[in-house]
Amino acid sequence: MAMRRILLAALLAFHAVPSPAEEVERVVFLGDSITHHGRYMRLISDYCLTRWPERKFEFRSAGVGGDTSAGCRGRLAEDVDAWRPTTITVMFGMNDVNLGSYGEGKPTEPQDRAIAAYGTNLRSLLDTLQKSNPQAKLILLTPSPFDDTSKMKGGMHAPGANEKGLTALAEVVRTVGRERGLPVVDIHAPMTAYNKERQKTDPAFTLCGKDRVHPLLPGGCFMAFQFLRARGVPSLVADIRVDAAGGRDGGSANAEVGDVVASADGVAFTAREKALPFPVPAEAASLAEKIGLGDFNAERLTVAGLSAGDYRLFCDGRDLGGFSAADFAAGVDLAAIPAAPGRVQAQAVEDLNGRRCEFEADRLRTMACVRWYLRGQRIDPDDHAAVKDYYDRTVAPKPNKHYYESVMGAYVTDWPKRAELLAEVDRMARELDRLRQPKPHRWQVRRADTLRTVDLIDVTSPLAHPHEHGGARIVRTVMREDGVEFLRLTVTPAARGWTGYRFPVSVPAGTSFLSFKSRAEGEKPCGVGVTLSDSAGQNYQYSFSIPNGKAWGEARVDLSAKPRNSWKNGGGKADGTIHFPILQVSLERSDRAVIDVTSNGHARDGGNRKSNSRLDTHFCHLLLEN
Repeated sequence: MAMRRILLAALLAFHAVPSPAEEVERVVFLGDSITHHGRYMRLISDYCLTRWPERKFEFRSAGVGGDTSAGCRGRLAEDVDAWRPTTITVMFGMNDVNLGSYGEGKPTEPQDRAIAAYGTNLRSLLDTLQKSNPQAKLILLTPSPFDDTSKMKGGMHAPGANEKGLTALAEVVRTVGRERGLPVVDIHAPMTAYNKERQKTDPAFTLCGKDRVHPLLPGGCFMAFQFLRARGVPSLVADIRVDAAGGRDGGSANAEVGDVVASADGVAFTAREKALPFPVPAEAASLAEKIGLGDFNAERLTVAGLSAGDYRLFCDGRDLGGFSAADFAAGVDLAAIPAAPGRVQAQAVEDLNGRRCEFEADRLRTMACVRWYLRGQRIDPDDHAAVKDYYDRTVAPKPNKHYYESVMGAYVTDWPKRAELLAEVDRMARELDRLRQPKPHRWQVRRADTLRTVDLIDVTSPLAHPHEHGGARIVRTVMREDGVEFLRLTVTPAARGWTGYRFPVSVPAGTSFLSFKSRAEGEKPCGVGVTLSDSAGQNYQYSFSIPNGKAWGEARVDLSAKPRNSWKNGGGKADGTIHFPILQVSLERSDRAVIDVTSNGHARDGGNRKSNSRLDTHFCHLLLEN
């Protein structure tokens, strides 16, 4: 365990070897509004929480919108020192640079004074932090850029603020880091370079948000990746290795493998990974793939000794896809499979961590902003009566309020409840600790030719009970393409409502899931609802999004998963258990989830609908013959 902690400290530089009394990594992110919003902090904490589930972390934002390296010193005691941090990251510059001093024809003296003052103020700030937090490791970040090269509309314009001002401030950070032997993470130079490179083909591109200053989640993702790479964090999630021929663990790393059972049809085993893959918010997923998410997510399953042929991979009864024996011998990338259990669990961690970060930013850090502003107005923020009087008498009557005044009413209400708000953050942190613990899973690698796919319906027979709500019209055609026979429903949408069909079926016990291979033409994904009706008169509803375009998408109803909605025929709640056989499957499609192919997008809002949108569906279910 001691070696493990030394490794963690060496990689993250978050903390030296913890003493027996200090088992928690307490990380405080100090900065301005870019830190206040917490987006890069969110992704850094996502990585740490999932990569080291056995470690205890506390992440705290100490960002205040509008603050500077000089202005923050009056709040350090309550925003930094009070948390007894083991690591403090420091990023200032966007307000220090004095953006308003830049522009065509403006004098350069104010710009030069701001650059000179930054070095003095940063050194003084670090002196204060090191004196009051001798136990903490300091990590310096160069400031994120102001994007004055994007051709997007909107945002303030300050020509030269980035190329001259923030570039100079970034160099000050590097210099101070060298002087003091402190690690420096360069955000400014690579983020500026990436913006310019993307702007060669997309002139309006930016990582810096619509105001050119505040990165949204994609920009926060870029910043977090720079931080993690600079700290040299490991890429390994887990390397699961199974020897199918020998029926044993094949030398796994960061995973426990056991109960290996080999057969002529494949191999089954239980594995518990010791980490989860690095999850990213959906809003940042596309950028994350472009800038190297895979560099942080080495999660592979290698199975040696399989006979040649095609196989299906199952985990806890869920089909994760088809692979050849050669694929398994080379290693299957589990982190690239959306339904893989580690990725699903990690995404649940990210979802909750995102809510925690947003709650902290919206409630606690907004209060910190008001307290910082009140000190500047020479009002003691702890004198609640004085604050309320100032708000009632001076701020509330104003028709036009700036940011700090606009959120002061919430401060007056929330500050007496601060302990409750902190308790809610701590509650979410405890829930995160529970969610991020890896679980054992049962895996199966089965020869594809030992599995039986059964059509749910005969697509050539008449379909029962068409639903044509609100005037919608449906034309049904049986099609065959690339060896797949499917049903084409050509729908002329009504102004509102949904369209669908009910299919009488007989799905027996032993079926683990239903598979719906579908595609939808249009500019956006198609929302599809599937309702199963069982032999006990209960109905279970599931929702899917089918990608747009001509590619087939496969949606699956995992019969062990919790449905989105359920009810009994005649009213009341279902008992939560599917009673086989399943007797009916209903397919429903909301026309409001699809943009018509040629009606210029009007189909979404009830406008002109001159042409048809299309949904092609092939229904089948898979029986696992154990």
